[in-house]
Amino acid sequence: GLRAVIEAAQAIQLDECATAVVCGMESMSTIPHILTGARWAPARTGDIVIRDEFFSMVEPLSGMGAIELAERTAARYGISRAEQEQFALESHQKAARAWDEGWMAEQVVPVNVPATKTSPARCFATDECIRENVTLERLAALDPLQPGGTVTAATSSSVTDGAGAVVVTTRQRARQAGIRPLASLVAYVQVGVEPQDMLEGPAAAIPALLDRAGMELSRMDLLEVNEAFAAQVIANERCLHWDRSRLNVHGGAIALGHPTGFTGVRLLLSAGYALRRRGGTLAMIALCGGGGLGVAMIIRTE
Repeated sequence: GLRAVIEAAQAIQLDECATAVVCGMESMSTIPHILTGARWAPARTGDIVIRDEFFSMVEPLSGMGAIELAERTAARYGISRAEQEQFALESHQKAARAWDEGWMAEQVVPVNVPATKTSPARCFATDECIRENVTLERLAALDPLQPGGTVTAATSSSVTDGAGAVVVTTRQRARQAGIRPLASLVAYVQVGVEPQDMLEGPAAAIPALLDRAGMELSRMDLLEVNEAFAAQVIANERCLHWDRSRLNVHGGAIALGHPTGFTGVRLLLSAGYALRRRGGTLAMIALCGGGGLGVAMIIRTE
């Protein structure tokens, strides 16, 4: 998502186009279950195993799964389970408050799902994963995702579907169309880290971007950093020492979900709307990516 926005901006700068629509989507609920060999050579004796492909997803260069990477990051930075659960609690509380106070409705387009033979018609107008009444006691009761680990389902981003879009254009064309832009793009960067350290991508990308833009992190009114895992965000926070009160003020992916192909667009929109609501000027957006990537972007309100 965020990389696609960068590609659109570069195309405009190169005069390859004047306006671009950038879309991102993911349907994690339709990740398949695999019955290996059933099509051409079904087993006649013995058991047939159905494999959940969601848990087969790995970082391609390190060969490590997402939970394994999160546990590695937590151990590397000495991040306790209690710290992760406190962070997750805050994410849900911020997201619930943002919905209750009406700050999220303008960012969300309701989706109508027609009735089928087995289910009635439904309208999805709010995020389903927010747990408004969650408590630390309930979080502490969950089993870790790996034996002896510190990462639980509650301290991981939710498995969700989502889609979104932004229009990227020049200031001149926006004025000609009578449109007030949500924000303008100040600078962006993509960097690489060791694949097994991919969750620390923002900690590498943000300083590189600040250096390119000639700015300090303290100038950022808001930070929108993807919450793949609570341990991941806390690790990046320990590297960069940001002010958590400015972080993900409307909640993050732990509460809202992390449909991977959509998340970059969602982060950009969340940052832009939050700046407009709070009267800020600058926001830093950052996330990690498979292969050891870190992507960051600075936007400014118009």
